Amino acid sequence: MINFKNKKVLVTGASGGIGREIVKKFVSLEGSVLATGTNIEKLEILKKDFPNVNVIKFDINEHSNYFSMKGSRTFGILRSFILLWPIFLSNSSCHL
Repeated sequence: MINFKNKKVLVTGASGGIGREIVKKFVSLEGSVLATGTNIEKLEILKKDFPNVNVIKFDINEHSNYFSMKGSRTFGILRSFILLWPIFLSNSSCHL
């Protein structure tokens, strides 16, 4: 079994059913999880159910988000995960 303890895991689409289950699995494996999604209410429930999970409302389809958030707290959190992430699970849909 692979050891996921303290490994940074970025999960997109975490406010939905499959994403939530992915988060749940990595929490059970003691991973350090950053969960993103578009539904803030579901993300807040996720945070309540899994207090050690970091959650960010983020829509991967809103391309302008990447540039407008530079310098923000959200950007800092995402940047720290992206620079150090060994695991990235893209569970969100993307429209080009």
